[in-house]
Amino acid sequence: MVRSAAQSSAPDSALAVFQERVRVLTTLYETLNGLMRGWAERAEGFPDGVQVAVTRQYQAFSADLFARVAEARRDGETGGMDASALQDAYDHLRAMQMFDAERVIASIRDVEEGRVISLEQARRELQGQPR
Repeated sequence: MVRSAAQSSAPDSALAVFQERVRVLTTLYETLNGLMRGWAERAEGFPDGVQVAVTRQYQAFSADLFARVAEARRDGETGGMDASALQDAYDHLRAMQMFDAERVIASIRDVEEGRVISLEQARRELQGQPR
């Protein structure tokens, strides 16, 4: 039996499309991660409200990308294709959804303003050293 060119290339086409999807998602994740890292380095001088608002924007972008990465992983599993390249992005983006910028900033301010002590300060006090 002779196969047509369209029939023999269909699985290869599906794999090529999936591989490109993984490449695009990985690149988007790396770009978003770099942008977030850059913001974290610059954010210190901005008011708390600005830091929270920008962080929420990044969380919204992360949530959208997380949904796309999760979908690609599911599609890869059901199609028997390797989606392991997306694992780091999946794990990090999932963690981003649990991050609460307001609580982190409030905790930092509490330490800075002496309302609570840092773990290092607690360790020193337990060892009998001054603050």
